[in-house]
Amino acid sequence: GVPHRRWNWFTAWIAAGATALAAAGLILYQARGFRAELAESRIEIARSGAAADAMRQALDLIQAPETREVGFGQGQPAPPRGRVFFHPSGVLLIASRLPAPPPGKTYEMWMIRDGKPAPAGLFTSSPQGNAIHLYRPPTPPTGSDVVAVTLEAAAGVAAPTSTPIIVAPL
Repeated sequence: GVPHRRWNWFTAWIAAGATALAAAGLILYQARGFRAELAESRIEIARSGAAADAMRQALDLIQAPETREVGFGQGQPAPPRGRVFFHPSGVLLIASRLPAPPPGKTYEMWMIRDGKPAPAGLFTSSPQGNAIHLYRPPTPPTGSDVVAVTLEAAAGVAAPTSTPIIVAPL
């Protein structure tokens, strides 16, 4: 019976070793998944922080005494509607009832000065049809400036290629 006992101990040691290797593999796999989740969480926190910072900037611009407000879309039966806030340091567009752009398209804002449109950034609307876009122009807006929004290719364009969906003169 001695060889039989050795075989049982040998089998037990092999089983224990295999179990330990499997456990180590599982721990490494879970650690890799945890690291990936942690990285995704960090990215989401950074996005949230950037969104919160953008909202703080938007509120600061709205509350500044030099800010002028212009509405658009009031009295129209179809979207969009909203407001544009003009300040020497920036232009803030807040829109509602702005449908999500079709695939491959985005909204592009334009600052029109003396009839010449200049790109003022790309944005999209939420699934609920809301949009907020803050643009920091290189020079302060003037009383003759106009903000317009068109639907353009997702990468943006150098000059408008479609009829404006939003027009808001200062």
